Amino acid sequence: MEVLFNFNKQWDKVLREIMKASPSIIEWHNLLAQEKIKLPKTIINKFISDYNLTGDGGIIAENSKINTFISNNELIENQRAVERYIETAYMIWFLEKHSRTDILEKAKSNFTNGNDDGIGSQFRNFEYECHVAIRFLEEDYTVNVINTDNSPEFEINNLFTIECKRPTKIEGIFKNVLKAKKQINNYEKPGIVIINIDDLNGIDLNTIENNFKQLRKISNYAFGKSKSYLYAVIFEYVDNLNGTSGAGSYTDALKNNMLIRSGISLGEIKNISSKAINGDDSLKFNKPRLFSCCNYGNEWTKDKTDIDLFNEKIIKRHWHVI
Repeated sequence: MEVLFNFNKQWDKVLREIMKASPSIIEWHNLLAQEKIKLPKTIINKFISDYNLTGDGGIIAENSKINTFISNNELIENQRAVERYIETAYMIWFLEKHSRTDILEKAKSNFTNGNDDGIGSQFRNFEYECHVAIRFLEEDYTVNVINTDNSPEFEINNLFTIECKRPTKIEGIFKNVLKAKKQINNYEKPGIVIINIDDLNGIDLNTIENNFKQLRKISNYAFGKSKSYLYAVIFEYVDNLNGTSGAGSYTDALKNNMLIRSGISLGEIKNISSKAINGDDSLKFNKPRLFSCCNYGNEWTKDKTDIDLFNEKIIKRHWHVI
């Protein structure tokens, strides 16, 4: 396949877009411009072979689908799927280039489970974890894999932890923040949970900023009223559908005022996470407030875990500031 998309016409635009990118991203774009679809295809085929991956799900299903598009000369018609395939290849290429076999080994056990996309895709969930870790690595931060059960995935600069979630339902935000909070508390070090809402049902692309306000309210309840090691929830949305944004766009964060003070510099956590998530230090943290629900007899407590009751009694009602 000689062309992926029309690189000759688009290359000037691509160069302008990556001028402020990390050296690895610039190197990747240069390689992609030379080798085109052959590059990601070779990388992913080698990964599947090197780790003896088998089955018909996860990255294997993605690879099969893209190879079909290539055989049928259907790359343009399936541009978004192809771009996502290229992102997967970049992740593998980057981790191999930086000798992060520890992360790749963890990916191996996750990448054959779940569909290419959709609810409960273990493949896509861990792929997102890897891409977030790579953003910190691109900024030359230290990223350590955490292999302790019921703990966050990664530790940054031996300073704080990160955990990533990809809910598909509104009520899943509460559930995922609560779960991340428990994981972070188990590790006993300040942590951040990054919520990717690309696949969140019911989100209107045209009113995404207004939706963030509602999502913050849900997270306030998950924070609870007792001290914890959960420092912040960061919401992230990437408008892949319209091709108008890249990773880190529409990012909003909520800071927990009930964090256990453990001698850690919270300002440093903010600066590091802001630079890695947005490429600069512009991430704004909103202070959380306590919320109660109108027409609900008992205030929601920090120990509630009945998600069905939460959905029935709270999500469908209006929220009011205490």
